[in-house]
Amino acid sequence: MRDLGGYFELSGLISGEEFHKNANFRFNTVTNSIIFCIKNRGYNGIYLPYYNCEVVRKKILNAGIPVKYYYIDENFYPIVDNDKIETQFGFLYVDYFGINYLNSKKICDNFDNVIIDNSQAFFSKRISQIDTIYSPRKFFCVTDGAYVYSDIKNSLFDNIKTDKSYHRYTSAFKRLEEDGNGAYDIYKHNEKEIEEQNIITMSKSTQYLLHCIDYKKNSQQNLENFLFLHSKLKYYNKIHIDIDNFTKNEIIPMVYPFVIEKDVRNNLIENKIYVANWWKYLLNEVTINSFEYKLSKYLLPLPIDYRYQMQDMNFIVKNIEKFL
Repeated sequence: MRDLGGYFELSGLISGEEFHKNANFRFNTVTNSIIFCIKNRGYNGIYLPYYNCEVVRKKILNAGIPVKYYYIDENFYPIVDNDKIETQFGFLYVDYFGINYLNSKKICDNFDNVIIDNSQAFFSKRISQIDTIYSPRKFFCVTDGAYVYSDIKNSLFDNIKTDKSYHRYTSAFKRLEEDGNGAYDIYKHNEKEIEEQNIITMSKSTQYLLHCIDYKKNSQQNLENFLFLHSKLKYYNKIHIDIDNFTKNEIIPMVYPFVIEKDVRNNLIENKIYVANWWKYLLNEVTINSFEYKLSKYLLPLPIDYRYQMQDMNFIVKNIEKFL
């Protein structure tokens, strides 16, 4: 029987539907979701892109899963001869920045055993019958969670525990009342904790919060901010972005991927525009002429999410234009 009376728990917020209400599984992290798919499919290993988070690679290897790596070209498409792919391996493709839905479709037509990692493409449509993974953590203020669409009949992870995430929300509330720097150490500690977790199901706190989001409004803000930055920065950007298919395919990006071979990052950070330096470890692993090297060294993933309005986007552009 539930408790009646006493102090309030988190409740009474606007209640709606999860965007991914039809997902077959809800786990704690994307990496654990990938491992779930590999093991339940019985794949002998997995093809991973070089350009990927080091945590994903390490955790898959630590799970005893053999890994083969592939490069991507400047259109973010795999440089792979699919006739030479091992037939019992899975093939993971990442929809980078949430703007590569057409690549995902093409890959599903041309490769077998595909797993689509939509951790950067929360709003992209699932391609029918393809194992597909989404991460609300990349888009919203939740501390755990991954959705998995799959027809897998789970036989290896029955009766797993449920995550408890209440203690990890301290960083979100502290940032609200103070600032980003004051809560950053707590945030990093939380990230380390969840990276080390084994596969468990999404926490109740996170599932509750994911019922309280205005997905339509927030996604529209992402798109408007992206298109504004693109209109101002496209002539300087060293990567090509085809926005013609955005509306038709309901593409909602996670960040604006801006590549420029100038040292702009430190200036942005000094002006409290925080841009992560994604996957620097690859600079010691990939060839200097590769697209991966260029991205690892020069990519500025500019923030565009629903927290920001047009004046914020103008502020970003003005700071960048000082160097252009």
